[in-house]
Amino acid sequence: LFKNSSGVSSSLDPPEPMIALITPKIIKPMIRSNMCLNAHPIGCVKDTERQINFVKAKKTDVCVEIGTGSGVISVLVNYKNKPQKIYAFELQQKYADLAQKNIELNSMQEQITVINSNIKDFKSYLSKEVDVVFCNPPYYKSGVCKQSESQDIAICKHESFLPLEDLISTASKMLKFGGKLYFVYPANRLDEVIVELNKNNLQPKKIFFAQPTINKNANTVYLQCTKGGKYGVKILPTLITNNMDGEYVQTIQKLYKK
Repeated sequence: LFKNSSGVSSSLDPPEPMIALITPKIIKPMIRSNMCLNAHPIGCVKDTERQINFVKAKKTDVCVEIGTGSGVISVLVNYKNKPQKIYAFELQQKYADLAQKNIELNSMQEQITVINSNIKDFKSYLSKEVDVVFCNPPYYKSGVCKQSESQDIAICKHESFLPLEDLISTASKMLKFGGKLYFVYPANRLDEVIVELNKNNLQPKKIFFAQPTINKNANTVYLQCTKGGKYGVKILPTLITNNMDGEYVQTIQKLYKK
């Protein structure tokens, strides 16, 4: 789902610096044009693009998305990886309904099931442990930034509605031994993330950072973790998302696999 300079598509891991990932122009052929890509209240399209490309699942895998919002990530992960099943959890009814609409627009009702529930109640919906969990969670700390006036947006943005420790402990409980967790978090909270992963028998195996320009610090970190995994983590090349003029980079210079 990346395109190289010759226009050839390839489903690879995050590429090296000074590149861009999926853009709406590339997304369009993959799904129906009337899908509500920006319907999620936060509209973090760039985070979504990177997450879609990072998540890997086999055709036999059963997956869970925590906080599906408008369902965009689940739909595109299903398109790209074609896993056996995706259960997309969403706490808020109106976004669960929107996700269901997007799934139906793309004729993926058999592959993706929306569950309008708190993830802590997952045992009521899942009969066994799953292979892959992926999420783009709320991660603003309470008190660090202004609490949103709208309750539904606050739930999507602020970790008080899904604390880091609850996210990771619940994901670990969902996963079978050897299962994979993919998620994104602020880079300046990586130390907290590692502590919680260690508490819950999740070993980070692949990490890459994203930074807005070459002269700015990384602001987000993407992690692939394995439940019960051995020690040893691969730090992938940093993704620089914008050129020095602040424009989102549209060219992919080099791809790699692994």
